[in-house]
Amino acid sequence: MNMPATKIPVPFCRVEAYSAPTSDSHIAIEVWLPVAANWNGKFLAAGNPGFIGSLSSAGLAGIMQRGFVAAGTDTGHDDSGFQWAIGHPEKWADWGYRAVHEMVIVTKKLAESYYGKPIQYSYWNSCHNGGNQGLNEAQRYPDDFDGIVAGDPAYYISHLQPGSLYISWLALKDGVNGPAIFRLPRLMC
Repeated sequence: MNMPATKIPVPFCRVEAYSAPTSDSHIAIEVWLPVAANWNGKFLAAGNPGFIGSLSSAGLAGIMQRGFVAAGTDTGHDDSGFQWAIGHPEKWADWGYRAVHEMVIVTKKLAESYYGKPIQYSYWNSCHNGGNQGLNEAQRYPDDFDGIVAGDPAYYISHLQPGSLYISWLALKDGVNGPAIFRLPRLMC
């Protein structure tokens, strides 16, 4: 859900940026910086659900209004499906782990430039694929965040998501036999 910047009751600076760590990358990043008088010295990042390639303005606004620098990424694509990943291993890497790290680098540099001092503490708080993103950050880039809340992490996502798609395809492919795969056997106790 996008929220027009004119509806936000506190003054802030909204920065839209892109990162292209490879020739097949185009990672959209937004950083919302509260004015210095309202900044608590901290950064809180927002994660993404599933394959969704978008930014939640309402989510960033809520974080920023609590005094945090808020940032998010579209994970390198703007399609809610999965066609963007087919034949694009670099975009798959962007979605899987690289986009969040790129967002952190951009956010920390922007905040230090804007406020004239570095962020004191950086946090991640998100669930499902956002939880997976948090776990990836902890493992690959442990210096990005001082604290990570990885709620309901959809880990091993490279197998989880295709497996979910396959089960859905089986269930819906002909409209007759699919639902039978979801029948559970009776338990005999």
